[in-house]
Amino acid sequence: MIKYYLFNSPLEIEKKRFLDALNSLGTKIEEIVFLNEKSGYLVADVSLVDHLETLLPVITSDTGHFFLFLVSHDYSDLTKLAFKKAKEKRILNLIHLSDLFFKLALENDYSLIKLAQRKFAEIPMYLLMTADAFISSGLNGINAAKKLYIHRNTFLYRINQFIELTKLDIRDYYNAQYYSLIRKLSVFIEGQQ
Repeated sequence: MIKYYLFNSPLEIEKKRFLDALNSLGTKIEEIVFLNEKSGYLVADVSLVDHLETLLPVITSDTGHFFLFLVSHDYSDLTKLAFKKAKEKRILNLIHLSDLFFKLALENDYSLIKLAQRKFAEIPMYLLMTADAFISSGLNGINAAKKLYIHRNTFLYRINQFIELTKLDIRDYYNAQYYSLIRKLSVFIEGQQ
């Protein structure tokens, strides 16, 4: 599964040292794009998350820079806005999109949640209910199908439709957490109005 790793340093990044540090992680990186002298993004397999969490102090030491890494399922306008907010908050570490949204919600900042809601507003309700059942069943498709009183093949068809329409593969823990947070906070925000 591919993830996008948006990165930023408060100081100008020495590209060669940064690339050498990333290559030392032993994970195949599909693409690296520098947006400016301090930030960019890379595209790599989900396994890079584990390596980065463990080796971020080494990368910091090797390059002489502190970094923010925002991990996301896509590189959309919403992700770019989230990255901007993370930089404004001066987060220096690895953070998943779902964790950032949760942090912002704790600070009563729902601006990104409202934008994310719109992405799910056009999805048919039966697909949202399928995704909700999957998550509430601990990402267990068999239990989710039972909960929905549908055949397992019907469940798989619906979950694949959901993933295709949203471009959000909720079979991944962090993507499921992101989706669940958006759904729960949407209900909370509506209750506040």
